[in-house]
Amino acid sequence: MLKFADPCGQFYATIAQAVQGVWTSISGGSIVTSGLPAGNVDPTAFQNLNAGTIAVPNTAGPYTIGFRMVVTNTMSHQALVIFQDATSGAQVTISTNVDGTFRAELGGFGGTLIGDSTAGIAIAQNVWNYIECLTSVSATVGIVTIMLNGVQIFTFTGNTKAQATAIIGFIKLGTNSNTYIQDVYVLDSTGTYNNTFLGDCRISAYNAAGVGTAGINQYTANGAATVWQCTKDATPDDDATYASDNTPGDRMSVTAATTALTGGFAAVVHVSRVRKDDAGTRTVAQTITSGGVDAVASNVNPGTSYAYHLQISEVDPNTSVPWLQAGFNAVQMGLETVV
Repeated sequence: MLKFADPCGQFYATIAQAVQGVWTSISGGSIVTSGLPAGNVDPTAFQNLNAGTIAVPNTAGPYTIGFRMVVTNTMSHQALVIFQDATSGAQVTISTNVDGTFRAELGGFGGTLIGDSTAGIAIAQNVWNYIECLTSVSATVGIVTIMLNGVQIFTFTGNTKAQATAIIGFIKLGTNSNTYIQDVYVLDSTGTYNNTFLGDCRISAYNAAGVGTAGINQYTANGAATVWQCTKDATPDDDATYASDNTPGDRMSVTAATTALTGGFAAVVHVSRVRKDDAGTRTVAQTITSGGVDAVASNVNPGTSYAYHLQISEVDPNTSVPWLQAGFNAVQMGLETVV
């Protein structure tokens, strides 16, 4: 089941905004929108991300993280992905070698060698690649698998437990070299869909583009003429334009920009940026509507500072199967004021 998806900079403008509900924490790095190395897929990327942390439910896994990356410095031995326990103790570290192959180590960087990836299949300087790393934690039957551009280059079964508990609670991504990273996803092995490697995938942002269904737009527009115009920003302007409401049961809904992409979609991820403006209790729920059928996310309690919330829908609620172009191009997304 898909747990996390981020195109890295298409709907927020700064690292400070990225850690307002999307990433758990980020050390170093910046968001770039120009000058990306040739061959990039998306218009934005993280540059020089030292360590970006994603929280996951505390289980033994397996968890898989995938991302597109290019290294613009000479290849070196450096940490790339660290699977950590619930207290940030390293269970397994995936690193690059000086020849562009990969290494798995028990514990932190420089820990006990688990193994090296297939010789001769490697990343090279100034070449974009899609990398996927899977780990489950066990003292006897733990798993580590590394995929490069859809090809398995390393797999191991054995001891992957370096901490007191066989738990993964965080996944840390980043290097010390000059790198660019795009299109990060995290999934586990549960559910019917998105429970194994996705391969080279693209995560694109589609902003509000029109008014939703009449009768579910009770929110008030502030700073622009309509609710959809108040919520269409590519990156947030916060209190300059926004939609507001204080009545339980009220809803808002907007259409999204359409896509020319065909085929199946791994998921639709509804991103909302929300805050409350007083000390009272407030609860909202994100909604995705397709063909008049709603998918309603779990309730969230916004704070007085803006934060992002992600609603991940792996299937079209109108068909109960993975999204196709027609369903996505008619989708509506919104919020409901619960309390």
